[in-house]
Amino acid sequence: MIFCPNCSSEVTANMELCPRCGTRLSPAATSRPTPKATVTIEPSLTSRMIRALKAESQLYEEVEHDPNATRQVLLVIGMVAVAQAIGIAFERLLLSQPLSGILAESTIGFVLTVTGIALWSYLLYFFGTKLFQGKATPQEVWRAAGFARSPGVFYIIPFVGRIAFIWMIYTNIIAARQALDLTTGRAVLASIVSILPYIFIIGFIELAVSAIF
Repeated sequence: MIFCPNCSSEVTANMELCPRCGTRLSPAATSRPTPKATVTIEPSLTSRMIRALKAESQLYEEVEHDPNATRQVLLVIGMVAVAQAIGIAFERLLLSQPLSGILAESTIGFVLTVTGIALWSYLLYFFGTKLFQGKATPQEVWRAAGFARSPGVFYIIPFVGRIAFIWMIYTNIIAARQALDLTTGRAVLASIVSILPYIFIIGFIELAVSAIF
């Protein structure tokens, strides 16, 4: 397929003049190069988690608007659950305690982590949009809140790793601020309002799951 270099009208190879603008044509002038395909490279999970650990505002904006990040959130949850299980096992070994029941506790931990993020993100979305005029969808808040759990990988360090919980409070506020497009103050208030029903509901779920396992 060839085109007029002056008006971009489509022409045939045997034409000497463009029928539309009259420009003299030549094979070299009428050939249009094939555009190169654009390759989109998905940011790696590792790089995103490192940026989440640093509480980079742009990271939470990025994953909020990236539907493909949903799969990565599930991987973050899995890694945090595994890190927590390993950390508990190390603590028991150091304290000369039996490791029996560690598998069941790990399973419960994973279920509660998944459930907790889903519950927290929805409560944050609900109160953030209804009370504080935030703008987001439940899926956007879910992705940002999921990456905010990244400091949980440090649960793998016996005893000390639990300090990561404080770190996660900070990253959750940043995630709430970016996902809901709120000021820092409103993000803190939305988080505080959301935490009370979260504690009550997740406590009930924890009791139910423990009874099953």
